[in-house]
Amino acid sequence: MNQVMDPQPAAPVITPQRRMNLPLLPLAPGTKARPNTPERLARDARTLITFISIYCHAKHSPQRPMSMKAIDVEKLAGKPVSLCPDCTKLLEHALVKRTHCPRDPKPDCKHCPTHCYAPRYRAQIREVMKFSGMRLLLRGRLDYLWHLFF
Repeated sequence: MNQVMDPQPAAPVITPQRRMNLPLLPLAPGTKARPNTPERLARDARTLITFISIYCHAKHSPQRPMSMKAIDVEKLAGKPVSLCPDCTKLLEHALVKRTHCPRDPKPDCKHCPTHCYAPRYRAQIREVMKFSGMRLLLRGRLDYLWHLFF
């Protein structure tokens, strides 16, 4: 019997948590949506961690190490993550909302008809994405240019 071993995943596996019994608005025609896979969740979580870390380190102090019960943020980021209390709350809110998204296939959040974020966090995450996206572009991270426009 020949057994093939699966390679060890590079990032921790985050599984989507589904909310049931919610009426979902249909996606607009032409909205691109991709399957809600654990790899996509991990990539989205790394993107959120990167953007919020850049924003927090540029705008706030003091920072303290961050940890969550359900998600190993340090393992996802590949390094210890230190944030101020406000940015810690924002990141926790964003990660919980992303992992509990009821949509599958999942469009990008800015094109989704169902807004999961609380209004205060939605305004905050927009500010974070705008600030950090420009910082990353100025540093030469052109891979995030795709994220900004699509």
